Amino acid sequence: MSAKKENSTSICCFNPKQNTRSSHDIELNFKTDYSVTCFNEELYVIGGQGSWNDVKIYNPVLNEWKTAASMGTGRAGHSAVVLQGNIYVIAGDDDNVCQNGVECYNPLSDQWSRISNLSKARRCYI
Repeated sequence: MSAKKENSTSICCFNPKQNTRSSHDIELNFKTDYSVTCFNEELYVIGGQGSWNDVKIYNPVLNEWKTAASMGTGRAGHSAVVLQGNIYVIAGDDDNVCQNGVECYNPLSDQWSRISNLSKARRCYI
């Protein structure tokens, strides 16, 4: 049994083709208030305090991280959802101002685009 690093966490992955589960210790170099969503069996860790614009992609099968294109607006306390092959990052704050902006990420082209803003600025902290 190995000791867990201070900034690591365990994730459990389910492989429906093999009907198996596996556990991985992953090291997070992120601060707080980032979002995590899943697309094509990879985890997308987006934004957060200390890494405002960053997007990191974790492949649990290969146990590898890669970096995606940065968001146009740095944010924490936001939401991220997958819809029709894109990842939408919604609202949040930049440590000073609560945001109402929404950005759309296309994982196939590794590009971000701005879309219509929300009517009100919002952020989420748990």
